[in-house]
Amino acid sequence: MNLNFNVGDKISIGEITYTVDGKIAYIDGDYIWDEYLIVSDGHESWLSIDNEESVFIWQMTPRIDTSGMEQTDSGTECVNFCYGNVDVEPGDTARYTEYRNPQDDTYVSIEIWDDETEYSTGRRIAAESIMLVSSNPTPPPHRERESGVSKALKKFGCFGIVVVVLVFFGIFSDSDFSVTIKEKIENNPDFPWETSITGYDNKNADVYYTDYDAEEAATNIIDLIEGELDYVQENPQDTLTIAILTKREVCMIYRDTSDNSTLVHLATRQWTLDNLEAPLYHGDSATNNFYRGFYQYYAFATDTTDYSSDGSGYYRYYHHHYGTYFGSAYLLSHSRYSSYSSSVREASAARRRSSGGGHGGGGK
Repeated sequence: MNLNFNVGDKISIGEITYTVDGKIAYIDGDYIWDEYLIVSDGHESWLSIDNEESVFIWQMTPRIDTSGMEQTDSGTECVNFCYGNVDVEPGDTARYTEYRNPQDDTYVSIEIWDDETEYSTGRRIAAESIMLVSSNPTPPPHRERESGVSKALKKFGCFGIVVVVLVFFGIFSDSDFSVTIKEKIENNPDFPWETSITGYDNKNADVYYTDYDAEEAATNIIDLIEGELDYVQENPQDTLTIAILTKREVCMIYRDTSDNSTLVHLATRQWTLDNLEAPLYHGDSATNNFYRGFYQYYAFATDTTDYSSDGSGYYRYYHHHYGTYFGSAYLLSHSRYSSYSSSVREASAARRRSSGGGHGGGGK
């Protein structure tokens, strides 16, 4: 059965007719698949068809809890080609993880892009249920990246990009161009070092103290990293406790139980995964529960994929303790620090653009 469609085609799935509004061709190693943006009465869905003609239909959704679901797939997808009304470009990559709910045989997909994380719910459908209603005689050409890309990369597509990335990081494996919180505060007089916590494999988390209150400490740290974070959340039951998650670190700002001063716990995400049962230095039980709940909700699923291939640390020793430490309704609540970090990030990007820096090959 031919399940290859063009932008502008009309297809039917069951009794519903859709217009194909966009198409993305993905590759992950030897695995390739197409995803079609399909629209019916203004409602968007995604139709996913892989090289084995396994077919799913997906709808975007807000953040969803995957507790109790089984992980079925994960990897890094690369956009090979794209057409029509889609907001990606060839060469864009995302980490993805998929889960299956055994109770109703539905699926959840989580895609982590550079600038956002997307969540979708889906179900498997029969290939025979899809019918081509009408073809678009003049489909739009696919988009290719032109500026800032060598002919070799253009020829080999995502494969070439992956090879260059592997070579680069093979040579510069100890380098990372993203700013870390530790780089910004370890020699900062406003955040003197207090102590360290030794965890699994003799690796340490650091604890700093500050004369700032919790809100001032959080906004100063957000300013120092120019708003470049994944998530930030204050404990709605204790607004003096604030958690920050970046690409590589977990930061907790909280009250010292001994003297009510402000402490800053800082660890890598791998250290946190390996040592999540380790209590925070001078932190009370409510603070520890919020810390563990925040990490489990926002980072645990991704980090077990990224850091636990050797079965080490928390995932090996403490997995039987895994549970819900803090209500997801609270963790989903709006955080004023999220708005603040967005404004800092936008202001920083505007400064870089005005000085001729920032991302982008040839500019506009």
